[in-house]
Amino acid sequence: MDSTQIDNSSSVSSSPAIITNKKDLQAQFLRLQKLSRKGPITDWDTRKSQLETLETLLSKNKDKLTSAINADFGQRSEGETKFAELFSSFTSISHAKKHGESWMKARKAPVSAVYLPARNEIEPQPLGVVGIMVPWNYPLYLAIGPMIDAITAGNRIMVKMSEAAPKFAQAFAEAIEKHFSPEMVNVVVGDVDIAVAFSELPFDHLIYTGSTEVGKKSHGSSGSESNASYS
Repeated sequence: MDSTQIDNSSSVSSSPAIITNKKDLQAQFLRLQKLSRKGPITDWDTRKSQLETLETLLSKNKDKLTSAINADFGQRSEGETKFAELFSSFTSISHAKKHGESWMKARKAPVSAVYLPARNEIEPQPLGVVGIMVPWNYPLYLAIGPMIDAITAGNRIMVKMSEAAPKFAQAFAEAIEKHFSPEMVNVVVGDVDIAVAFSELPFDHLIYTGSTEVGKKSHGSSGSESNASYS
């Protein structure tokens, strides 16, 4: 497979890695969508490099991110954040690095006897641009976990952080901006209006974790309704 190279330096593009308004949200989505069609990430080396970048981000920013979560909660056990969010994130990255290349391989699929001796194969391909809507209660792992899946599958990512955890949202956005190119990952921060605009974008896949009520609204308004995951 041809390798698709992505520069992790945020200086390579003037597009915002941290998005705070609807105009930039729409513009950057269209940019990522165009990039995903023109240069899909089909090689394992690039995907593995992005996972390692995510791992480095967590290692270098774990104290800052833990403190931001504590500030948003008023008081949350540092041990809970480190075990439930950081430990889970690191182990998930390790698992993806170990198995991701094998997940990319084509696999045989059944063929009706009518069409024998034909053969069928399922060959996994990147979807394109994945949207992730993050809740407030475990904001680190519920951002990182879906990002790991999206990166391993070769997708570009937009993450909408919860407005109910603003200090963590800002800290996480700044960490992403420092470590990832906006050609790969963007973080969206802001209130309910920008969250609604985010959910209406025609993502190739939208991942939402949160309340049933808001999930139903997102499902009804989402431009990516047929390709959405809710939990």
